[in-house]
Amino acid sequence: MPYLNVATHLDDVPYDKLLQEKGFRGYPSLAFMDAEGNVIGQPSDRTVAAFANTRDALVKVDAVRERADAGDQAAAVELLFLNFSLGTIEADALEAGVATLAEHATREQLAEAKQIGLDGRIYEMYASSFQDEDSDAPAKMLVLLEAGQLPTPGSRACTGFWSTLGEHARVSGDAKLLRRVAKGMRSDMSSDTRSMEQAGAYEETALGLDKRDALVARQTAGETKLEAQILLIEARLEAVDLDTFRERLAAAMAVATAEQKTELSQANVDLEVKDLMNSYWGGGDREAIHLRVIALLETNDPMPSADLEGLLRAPIYYYTRSITDPKVLDAHAAAISKRYGPDSPAQALVEMITEAAAELRKPE
Repeated sequence: MPYLNVATHLDDVPYDKLLQEKGFRGYPSLAFMDAEGNVIGQPSDRTVAAFANTRDALVKVDAVRERADAGDQAAAVELLFLNFSLGTIEADALEAGVATLAEHATREQLAEAKQIGLDGRIYEMYASSFQDEDSDAPAKMLVLLEAGQLPTPGSRACTGFWSTLGEHARVSGDAKLLRRVAKGMRSDMSSDTRSMEQAGAYEETALGLDKRDALVARQTAGETKLEAQILLIEARLEAVDLDTFRERLAAAMAVATAEQKTELSQANVDLEVKDLMNSYWGGGDREAIHLRVIALLETNDPMPSADLEGLLRAPIYYYTRSITDPKVLDAHAAAISKRYGPDSPAQALVEMITEAAAELRKPE
């Protein structure tokens, strides 16, 4: 029977920690369980097709295993695919196992196992990019792209592949690669609304980079005082990382108008906020990031743009949980409120800090 579990994080709710108990990583996670609650099948992907494959594998696996145990090598190949559909072996084990039994596998099975192995490696690259800011995943994926080794359309590997390459192209300011990524997303992920929106955003960014490239061509031809315009285009498009932006900032400031200097200064702090948040979710020193975020909100000139409030909710929330003196939080709330004003989106941060201070004042 179908069963939906949602974690409430409330006390005394039955099965509230089921996700962790079954070893799943996050919602949504799909699985088949027996009457005792044992996981007997988990789809390799979050798609209807993957879920259907796991269901079908559960129906077939016992009979196929019996044939394989009796020495049927073709059944042994089929069993590898069924075990992969059930989540009992990983993609690399499937690929290796089918290769070992290659003389008993069909041409279609050999090709499918190879593709599943490729999808598995691509997804591992994608996952590694979240854990390591200096991951070489984009470089490896570019090699695959040039070799025509592409993930299965619509799979989680496909999502990771194109999004990783798209962000690499955006940050590195590569308009040609952005268009290639957008084309790939439109071809392989056409049923995913969010991916189609992202493809459109990449195409818009590529158009902006065309303007940057035209200015760079003029600069290369000898025209001067263009660095501020070039750097501002890249900052607006988020097509430059913080370190590179700061390396070029002095040269841009030297030729910038007063209006451009104001925008460059704002971009400098806003890029830092986004860089801090990438580090925050990528395993960076959260305590240090908490303190830097507070400093940016209270004392930095210019202060972060108010529309970044949503990005900063998590570090502010967890920072307030590390404070034991409500007066410290009162001071933070007052300072941020004074700088941004009561009608600013940043007021949501002030309210969060104020509520945390109120909680500390409650009698035990």
